Amino acid sequence: RRVLAERFGEAAIPAENMLNADIRALRSMNIAGCAFHTSPSGSWCENRALNPAQVRLLFNAVQSSRFLTEGESRELQESLLGLVSVHEEYQLMGDVHVVQRLEAKGRSEVLAACSAIAQALRDDRKVEFEYTFNNFEGAQVALAGDDGATLRIETPTALYFSEGNYYLESYSATPWRHNQCIMRSRVDRMRAVRVSNERADLCEEVNEARRSAASRMKREVQMFGGTPRTIFLRVGAEATNEVFDLFGFGLEFANFSGVPRDKDTTGDTCVTVAQSPTFFRWLTGTGGKVRIVAPPDALTVRAKP
Repeated sequence: RRVLAERFGEAAIPAENMLNADIRALRSMNIAGCAFHTSPSGSWCENRALNPAQVRLLFNAVQSSRFLTEGESRELQESLLGLVSVHEEYQLMGDVHVVQRLEAKGRSEVLAACSAIAQALRDDRKVEFEYTFNNFEGAQVALAGDDGATLRIETPTALYFSEGNYYLESYSATPWRHNQCIMRSRVDRMRAVRVSNERADLCEEVNEARRSAASRMKREVQMFGGTPRTIFLRVGAEATNEVFDLFGFGLEFANFSGVPRDKDTTGDTCVTVAQSPTFFRWLTGTGGKVRIVAPPDALTVRAKP
């Protein structure tokens, strides 16, 4: 009532019983995405769709997105700020600093290509495209396959987003290059992407690739595939964050050595990873704080997590 009087004058002050009736009406509406609260100090509505922490994550993602123009980024940021209070808005705008915002070069083509790939997956169709490399002048040049043709017509099995890039995984009964039937292509290197009139190859290899897409992505380092290997790693306490970042927090450790909570303590864990140069590069980058070790004896394996 005091706020209304301040905004609209004394004549606009409603009766207290009218306010109570309005509050009861709001409470009975069950507005989607809103929770209604009453306490001795008053009543208020709370937006439950996104909490401030979730808005902060989205705000950061929008600010650093490489696929948005500056205008689109500003528009989305303003929409997100509308979901929090004025106080939280000032905190968000003051707390977040983007060190480097990548240029949104070719973003519309990338998003259009992703839409075509998604449509082909839904309709069980193949996709047609050319795969390119950039020459020294920065121009895209189509890569030819082993048969000399540049046009690829393949069955999409999965669309990934990793390390700031989209990737298409696709199948071809006649390998494009390197005698591999299943290939992974970066979408920003694909051009003239369109849904093909040809029906997708729904063979067992395609079905298995689609079923296992999520699990295979988890064991690959920066989207580089390879033969899956189950290995034992000896991890120093100082390197646990790097290991959790790569393999997730579902890891369990055993065979500890050293004093608990000391930085020189080590523990062993078992992971399945795609054997690739990128994984060994990551391993070398830990400076010996993560090492591959020989498997323990069978009795220990059965007794430990």
